[in-house]
Order: sequence, then C-alpha cells, then structure tokens
Amino acid sequence: PGKMDGSSGPRKRGEVVTVKLKLPQAGMLVYRVQRWKHKAHDHQHQLSQESSGPRLPALSIPRLREMLLLLQSNFAEIEEAVASKEATGPHGGGPRRRPETEVQAAKVAAESALLSETHIRDLVDAVPDRFRHHKWTLLYSTDRDGISLHTLYRHAGKTAPTLLVVKDMRGGIFGVFATDPWEARDKFYGTGETFVFQLEPQINIYHWNQKGNTNAKRNDYFMYSTEECIAVGGGGHFALWLDEDLLYGNSAASETFDNECLSPSKVFQILSIEVWGLHD
Repeated sequence: PGKMDGSSGPRKRGEVVTVKLKLPQAGMLVYRVQRWKHKAHDHQHQLSQESSGPRLPALSIPRLREMLLLLQSNFAEIEEAVASKEATGPHGGGPRRRPETEVQAAKVAAESALLSETHIRDLVDAVPDRFRHHKWTLLYSTDRDGISLHTLYRHAGKTAPTLLVVKDMRGGIFGVFATDPWEARDKFYGTGETFVFQLEPQINIYHWNQKGNTNAKRNDYFMYSTEECIAVGGGGHFALWLDEDLLYGNSAASETFDNECLSPSKVFQILSIEVWGLHD
C-alpha cells in the first residue's frame, strides 16, 4: 500500500505518525484496535493466573488464630508421642530398660527360688530411680542359710537398701523394699522411700501414704525389728509381720502404706524368704 501521510522514507520505531484516513477506513481501524486491546487484556489475565497459582480464600483474624491453636495442639501431641516412644522399648508396653537390666533380671531369676524375670522388672520399676540400675546380690535365703531371724540379721544387717521377699504356703509372694539395714533396734526406723509390695497372685505396689500427716501427727512407721520379730507399717495394724523363727507371719491393712492384705490370708505359714541387696 502507498504512504498514507504522503511522506517518504522509512519510519523510526517510536516515531509519532500522523495518519489521515477516510471515514470508513477510520471506523475499521478503531474496531481492530479495540479487539486487539480485549485480546491483550485476556492474555494478560491468563498469564497472571498461571504465574500466581490458585488463589487462597481470604481468612479472618479469628480464623487464623483458630488454625494456629490447632497447629500448636497437633505439635504438642506429636512431641508427646515422640517422648512416649523414646520412653518405651521397641515394642512399647513399658519403660525402656537398659540391656544390662534385662541381663541382670535373667541372672537374678536363675538364682532366685521365688522371683521370675517379670517380678524383677516390676520391682526395678518400683524402686527409687537412683537404685534402678544397681546390682542385686542374694544376702540371705532360708533355703540356703537356714530358718533364723538372727541369721537374717547377720547376713543382711550391713546392707541397704534391700528387698525382703516372702513366699507363703498358698503361693502368695510379697514383701518390702527396706531403705535401712535390718537389725534389732526395738523401735521404728527407715524412710519414706520404704514400700510394701505384692507379686502373686497379682502385682501391687504400696508406697508411703502421706495423707493426714502433720507436724503433730506423722505416720512414719516404716521398719520395726527386734530379737523376736520383723514388722513393717503401722497405724493400727502391721502391713507385714514375721516371727523370730520365720515360720509364721501375718498381713493386714496399714495406715502407713494404705495397703490391702499382702498375703492370700491374713495369717500365713512361710515357705521361703529371700533378702536381696542392691548396690552400685
């Protein structure tokens, strides 16, 4: 086509050009320019959507706070689950134990006439933390050393803490974790870490019951031993009492440990006794 403005020579980019058009030509040009502008706008909108991705719905401040609290709650549950997993063994179901504890449980069970590996694990979990990885030594056994309270004092009178375990003729297994050495004192002694336990027919651990303790009245009847007997607990009844010949005993509810009767019957005949010392 010819030059519409009557000028000659090439045009530079960006140069303003005055174009003189007849009316039909001008109308067509306006139509084409408007159509081009609409297409350019649609293309620009499409590119904007593709680059920015899907738009998120607007959230109010209360909704954002609600979502933040939910995330914090989820994180707390995750941390609790991780802590629980770290505190349990690979298969769960109980506290994680050191390999040497498992080895010792098997060794003690092999030496003991009364305790199984399960009993030993239950007792390890019950003793104060600082004693849980101590070694166990059999200080006294009626099967090995004879039936005598004086012999028990002689073998176990210099070691603490100890686990005194009793088995009666009806198959009950029970005893006491003693914080002080066993010796004839004719008075109550020991500390609040003393506890009594039942292993058979079921496991029960009874720690010191401090309800109602005041400066004027304190239920600290932990250990009592003389030439004639051994007793644990008080406040009306002994939790455990053994005679000087280690042939008979009795058990009842005591205020000291808020325990039930440890043996299958309140009065029982002793089959066997073992005293285990815990030392590092």
